[in-house]
Parts: sequence; C-alpha cells; structure tokens
Amino acid sequence: MNFVIPVTIMDEQVETARNECMRRIGRNMLMFQRMEQLLKSLLANSSLEGYEKELESIKAKRASDISSMTMGQLSNEYFNTIFDTSENELPPHEDPSQHYLSFKYSVQRSEERINAEKQYFSELVKERNELVHHLLPKYDPTSLQSIEELSESLEKQRERFLPALKNLTTLCETQQNIRQQIADFFQSEAGGRFLVEGIYPGETRLDKLLRDAASFSTRDDGWSSLNLAGQFIKNQPEDIIEKVCEELAFSTLPALKTLIEKSPIFELKTQPTKNGFIWLYRLKPHPDEHQ
Repeated sequence: MNFVIPVTIMDEQVETARNECMRRIGRNMLMFQRMEQLLKSLLANSSLEGYEKELESIKAKRASDISSMTMGQLSNEYFNTIFDTSENELPPHEDPSQHYLSFKYSVQRSEERINAEKQYFSELVKERNELVHHLLPKYDPTSLQSIEELSESLEKQRERFLPALKNLTTLCETQQNIRQQIADFFQSEAGGRFLVEGIYPGETRLDKLLRDAASFSTRDDGWSSLNLAGQFIKNQPEDIIEKVCEELAFSTLPALKTLIEKSPIFELKTQPTKNGFIWLYRLKPHPDEHQ
C-alpha cells in the first residue's frame, strides 16, 4: 500500500517563494562577483610603467597584487587610481638605450561626483559582505514572511547596484579599446617611426628636427633662439640630416630660417636687442591656447 503525504497550499507557497529567493541570492552573488572581477581587470590594467625589458614582470606583479585584494581594498584602490589624473614622472636616470613606457588610464570627474560614488561603493561593499557572510542569521527558510522579505530586499539590492555594474563594464570596455588602439599604433609604420626615431604621428623628419632644435634653446616664454637652434642642427649626425633631406627631396638642407618660414607648424618673429635684433621661433600655439 502506498501512502501519499498531503501537501498543503501553504507548503507549496513556501517552496515556490523559497526557490525564487534562492535564485535571487545566487543572482546577486554573481552580480557582486562580476563587479569584483571588473574592478580587478580595470585596476590591473590601469597603468604600466618601466623599461621595455621589465614590463612583463611589472605587469605580472601588479596583476598578482590586485588578485589578492578584498572587495573593500579594491574599492579603495579604485578611487586612489582611476580618478588620479596627475601625470607620471619619468625616472631620474633614464637609460637612453632602452625604451621606457609610461601608460596610465584615468577618468576625470568632479570632486562632488567622486564623493557621491565613494558613498555608493561603501554601501555596495557593506551589502556584499552582508550577503556573503551574514545572510543565514536573518533568514528563516520555513517562514513565508521571512522568505518574501528577503526576496524583496534582494530585488531592491539588485536595482541599487546594477548601475555600478554597468558603469564598471563601460570603463573596462573603454580601457580595453584604448589599449587595443595603442597596441595597433605600435605595430603600425607610424608606431615604428615613433619608437625608433621619436617622430610623432603626423610629423615629418623635418618637424622632428626643428622640434628638437627648439627644445635645445627654449626660453621661459616658449620661444627659441634661431641661432642656437642652427648650432644644434649643425651638430647632428650626418645620417639624420641625410634622412631629412631625402624626405624633402633636397640635396642639402636649406637655411634654418627658410625651413621655418615654409613650415605650417612653426612661426618666426624678431626681438630687438642692443645691437639690432635676433630671430626667434616656436611651435604655433593651438587655437584654444591663450597667447
């Protein structure tokens, strides 16, 4: 003889509510784990600085340090790193025989917005820890009321922190796109010219030569002495001058003043002196810059 244990409507309601609650617990835990994963990826790739031969070990150590951080530590590092818009300083003793790379990904936001996001992340970390470590004492799986209250709070929790998940996803995607663009650049012909000869994208070898000459004698007001720049160019290795002439289809390099007068990116002026005047030149200011 088979005995059937009767199941009450209340039992069915509890079981259905409990299953839905378990689903939401798992969903929210995965949401927080995804946030943690995104933070680790964002921070591990937020900066890279060092000589070419050291980059792999520096990157590996950074990733290892980040991987062992707690959610609270990741949150602190996020605000200390991603919103730091200060420029990296080159090392005091740069090795000219080695390429030195300095990469930094940061986001500029107002102080008010950063403070609001800090509060938001503080609540996120607290609720994540409550869910992972302190859920059971507050949960009675036999009480329909307890189950429904927890289930509702889990749904509200998801709604509160879903924007953070979307924001971190966007930041990671943007960072990844930038890194890919940098990688594509260094693999391109323009990237090779930059690495080997220091020629910026869009520059000619003449532009590079004139820029280097200007930096050799730049004054506080941004102008450079044409005479000193000419001396700098005369002291350059013959192969550099030959490449400039080849690019311009010249047999010899014209006078410096003539080159600058024909250049679309430099400008000339004279300045009176006791004995007459001197010629000065500089890169043309950007239209948005104050002169």
